[in-house]
Amino acid sequence: MDDNAAHELESQAATSVTNGAHIYPFKTSRIGDLATVTPGTDLTVVDASGKQPIVRLQGYQMQGSENTLYLAAGQRLALATLSEEGIKALTVNGEWQADEYGNQWRQASLQGALTDPALADRKPLWQYAEKLDDTYCAGCHAPIAADHYTVNTWPSIAKGMGARTSMSENELDILTRYFQYNAKDITEKQ
Repeated sequence: MDDNAAHELESQAATSVTNGAHIYPFKTSRIGDLATVTPGTDLTVVDASGKQPIVRLQGYQMQGSENTLYLAAGQRLALATLSEEGIKALTVNGEWQADEYGNQWRQASLQGALTDPALADRKPLWQYAEKLDDTYCAGCHAPIAADHYTVNTWPSIAKGMGARTSMSENELDILTRYFQYNAKDITEKQ
């Protein structure tokens, strides 16, 4: 992310939050020593009284990849990577259940202090992603609607095309997440 864009997003970061509010990291962020959270992830504020808000992250674990929380069962949109401490701190909210391919998934949540600023709305982050799409992608081909591909297909498409640009790794991550959150089969439109 170029410095101007980073400063613009940071200037829009929520300066005060209330319990129950939803906030969204605009860059890779940390929940204490428990997890690394990806841009655009929905975090619910459970305690806004301290210097750093205590947030809850809800997602799905896939058996065999327990160190990652995903948006939904069968949809590999990674929300966070968990540390060993994070795995131990998880609250499991259900039993393992198979998806249509036989992969086992279960709901889980994690609470901890968010150490980085976050946005009160995803809209500025997605507007930035759309600018990235216009800047880097439209030079080679007509715009591809986010709902053209599935949530699981977008990462490989974006990675393959992104390699042909001067986009930074962080910019490509934000653009990929924008496409995934708006994919044709996303469980809940964001």
